[in-house]
Amino acid sequence: MEKLDRQNSHVLQLRAGSRTSRSGLCLAVSAVSALLLPGCTSTSGLSTAALQGLPELPKIELPKAPPPIVGSPTEVYERIGRGAMACWFGADGPLKGRYIYDAMAEPAHKGGRAEINIRERDDAAPSPRGVKAFRVTIAPTTNSEETSVLAENLKLPEETAGRMKASVAAWSIGQQGCDPETFKGAWAAAPENASAPAGADKKTAKVTAAKAKR
Repeated sequence: MEKLDRQNSHVLQLRAGSRTSRSGLCLAVSAVSALLLPGCTSTSGLSTAALQGLPELPKIELPKAPPPIVGSPTEVYERIGRGAMACWFGADGPLKGRYIYDAMAEPAHKGGRAEINIRERDDAAPSPRGVKAFRVTIAPTTNSEETSVLAENLKLPEETAGRMKASVAAWSIGQQGCDPETFKGAWAAAPENASAPAGADKKTAKVTAAKAKR
C-alpha cells in the first residue's frame, strides 16, 4: 500500500512539472511575440513611407503603327517608281550616273507583284547593270485593298539607304516629295495649305510685291 502511494505521488509530481514547463514555454512565446510585433509594425510603416517617396516612373508611349498601304500592287509600284525616277535619278538625284534603275512587274491580272532594283553601274562590263545595291519588293496581300512593300539595303551607305526607305514608305501611301525630312516619314499629315487653290500663292506674291514697292 505504501509503495502504491509513492508511485501515485511520483506521477502527480511529473504532471505538475509538465504543467509548469508548458506554462513557462507559453510565457516565453508570448514575450517573444510582444517583442517582434512592434518591430513588424514599424517596418511596415517604414516600407509604406519609402514607397510613397519614390519618384514616378516616366510613361512609355509605343510608336504609332504606320498606316496600311491602300491600293493594288500595280498602283503602288507606279507611285514608288515615279518618285524614284524623279528624286533618285533626277537632275540632282544622288544616284544619277553611278547607279541604274532596274524594275520588273507582273501584269495586274496576274497579281501585279513587282520588284525595283537599284544596281551599281559598271560601264566596263558588257552590261552596265552591276550588282544590286537596294531592292524594293511590292506584293499583294490577303486583303485585296492593301499591298505589302519591303525596302532592303544591300550595299548602299546606311544613311543614304535610310533616307531612301523613308521615301519609299511615303510614296507607297501616295505622298509626294524628294526630301524625307519634308514629309517626316510615311505617315506625317500633309501641310494645311496643301489643299489651297493654285492661284492663292500667286495672289499672295502680288500683294507682297505691291507692299514692297510702297
